[in-house]
Amino acid sequence: MYGLYPSSAPGATSYYGVLKITDIQHADGSPIKVQKTLNIAFKAPVAIIGNQDFNLTLDPWVEITPTTTNNEIDPSTFDVAAKLPFPKPYTINDRFAIDISFGGDITEDTKRYIESIVITQDSE
Repeated sequence: MYGLYPSSAPGATSYYGVLKITDIQHADGSPIKVQKTLNIAFKAPVAIIGNQDFNLTLDPWVEITPTTTNNEIDPSTFDVAAKLPFPKPYTINDRFAIDISFGGDITEDTKRYIESIVITQDSE
């Protein structure tokens, strides 16, 4: 189980918004040690494109190219599965953050999108 602190970034509109994910850690507060892949599953009002809609803050920096798979549930909801492949083992620290940009409205039901986030590690 992980602790994470997602929130909607200030300035969201009915046309655009950003979910910020910070403080990713185990439930006991210990750091996450990714060997290969960090996976993020969540609901979104639009399809998400990994290398376009994800902005990562990493220190130390490593190059990561997120990929996504989108499954349309209904006209206003997508199940998104994102993979963040790490080129070498990486310990997530308090400077690690993920911004997910949405070209759609997350202001109507922000809680629904935030509560749908599930993070796992090292599945391929």
